[in-house]
Amino acid sequence: MSNTLAVYKNPEVLETVLDWFQATYGILAVDYSRFLGVQDLYQSYHEYTTDPEYVFKRLNVNEFAKCLVACRIIDIGGSFRLIPDYEPAPSAITRATASI
Repeated sequence: MSNTLAVYKNPEVLETVLDWFQATYGILAVDYSRFLGVQDLYQSYHEYTTDPEYVFKRLNVNEFAKCLVACRIIDIGGSFRLIPDYEPAPSAITRATASI
């Protein structure tokens, strides 16, 4: 069995998620006019990673939710924001899921 790094601890994957978020939504994705769920963000990320160079950085929706928290992208009342000063607890990252 190989000893692999968890996807939410992989700096290359986290960098891709952060680059996608900043390129797509800017630093703050504040949209109070409509609810923005993890599934909406995941769809956008999935489209962003269709290029073959990102084939190893594609994630399932629950891995993606963990990466959002690890990248300090937090859901605040239906809008996601990048909070650079936030330091998520390890348990917050591992508990993150894409609830429906």
